Amino acid sequence: MKNSFPLIIGMAALALVDPARAENALSNGTFESDTSGWAGYLATVVNGQQTVIHKPSFVSLEAHDTAGKSKGALRGNIQVDDAAVAAGHSVFHNTGVGATLPKEFPANSTLKITFSAKSLEGSRYLCVTRVGGGAKHIVVELAESWDKYEMELPVQVAGSQIVFCTVASKDASLTPVNGEFLLDDVSVEIQPAGK
Repeated sequence: MKNSFPLIIGMAALALVDPARAENALSNGTFESDTSGWAGYLATVVNGQQTVIHKPSFVSLEAHDTAGKSKGALRGNIQVDDAAVAAGHSVFHNTGVGATLPKEFPANSTLKITFSAKSLEGSRYLCVTRVGGGAKHIVVELAESWDKYEMELPVQVAGSQIVFCTVASKDASLTPVNGEFLLDDVSVEIQPAGK
């Protein structure tokens, strides 16, 4: 019998560098020690002027309630500013927990997004879209226990950010509402047009 050990090693090395296997475009989707690359935003419009306010309180690290065996999860706590709404501001879909990818995704590509999540309080409907519009949006209903979600998000405009935002219902407009949720094991694969 011939020694098949070199063949096995060669096949294992080929599997490790398989170009058909897409890589995660996020630099931090597992939150093992922090929430770097993620931020909270409150986006409003008043008299046609858009304002985006950085909201650190929307994002925190959760070390006890995580998906699987991970060391951390992201706690999203979206709190729509009632004072801004009362003052005539419209809150829009860029409000939420946003992730910045290290590299830009091209126009007319598809983002294959997978994540684990659970609803904690407020709205259970989580909308995922591209920051700034220029993409479809997908709304999922979160369970109260950890579950895995997968979606393909077509984007018409190039960009480098996606946002997770709680909305009133699966069929609602993109108007954000209060909601608290956990995210873990987030992966974004960029699929260029035609693939």
